[in-house]
Amino acid sequence: MMKYVDKFIDVITFVAKAFVGILLAAMTVVSVVEVARRYVFGVSFPWGEEFIRFVMVWVSCIGAAVSFKDGHLVLFDLVLNKLSPKIKALVLLTTNTVILFFCADMLIRAWKYTFTRSVLTQITLGLKISMAIPYFAIPTGLALFVIYALYNYKTLIPAAFGKRG
Repeated sequence: MMKYVDKFIDVITFVAKAFVGILLAAMTVVSVVEVARRYVFGVSFPWGEEFIRFVMVWVSCIGAAVSFKDGHLVLFDLVLNKLSPKIKALVLLTTNTVILFFCADMLIRAWKYTFTRSVLTQITLGLKISMAIPYFAIPTGLALFVIYALYNYKTLIPAAFGKRG
């Protein structure tokens, strides 16, 4: 059963990283074109800056979740490395649990807000899309955080309670 869970997490992570890569590439292309158009021709697309801003939100939300899964977010390593392995594991378990509950609560709130009538009907000025599209980055990132926090228990619980996992 766990090999299917591991495979599922690997697929989600691969898709998230690929999506972020595509978004970063698109953002880079639009940025370069916008700079060239603005400084060479004196004009720019009305949607360029808005597109870049929305892509940065998506990249930040999804990238933060993937970084959390890979253990690359800021952590107090200086303090944690001074603790015994068992205490360190308990601190990490507690931290993961707090992150899980916080992100789950925020996910519910963000989901509800993203699909309110006022957000769904609001149209962006430059891209002419529903504001729900950029707003949806937040529940997407939070959902990934929840999935990864649940997955972390696979290693955190055995480490905290002295069993090999």
